[in-house]
Amino acid sequence: PAGEDTSHSAEVLESDRFRRLLVDSEGDYDLVVVDTPPLSLVTDAATVASVSDGVVIVVRSGMTDRNALDFTLNRLERAGARITGIVLNDVDLLPAYYGTYSHGA
Repeated sequence: PAGEDTSHSAEVLESDRFRRLLVDSEGDYDLVVVDTPPLSLVTDAATVASVSDGVVIVVRSGMTDRNALDFTLNRLERAGARITGIVLNDVDLLPAYYGTYSHGA
């Protein structure tokens, strides 16, 4: 974080300065990642998504509500975002009854 706090994040994210920052960064970096709060909390994610090359949505297994995910997908579609993938986070791949073991040092 840098600069002064603002209660008008949408104005900053919709500004030409932010768009220029992204465009200029493309020339200097292989990949630019912008992390935003969940779209269901604030609209910042849709604003950033509309000027990004792609969006990766992260959902938490057993926690993310399907209706919230539908809302997010629909909102991003309306913003003109290109959804490149969905990450399912915090998945329990092995039920507790399997247990664990190790081979030592």
